[in-house]
Amino acid sequence: MKWLIILMLSMIVGFVLQAQTKSIKKLLVMPEVTPENVGMLSERHSRIDNMCVPAVRDGNVPGVVTLVALNGEIIHWKSIVSSLS
Repeated sequence: MKWLIILMLSMIVGFVLQAQTKSIKKLLVMPEVTPENVGMLSERHSRIDNMCVPAVRDGNVPGVVTLVALNGEIIHWKSIVSSLS
């Protein structure tokens, strides 16, 4: 009975590792560029921060993560979290 459990656990681990290997091979890394490199203004992205920072500060949400990508390139990303004081 013990060998059956070990065999089943080994098979499960093997399937999980095989699935992870395939997904890692397909992982694409998106480069970061400035908004100006893709024809956008940085001022436009400050509007995102102007909306999210007060929402976190006032306690409406515990945190916000924003990401803007265009044509496979990241042009804005930020994480805003509340302080636990």
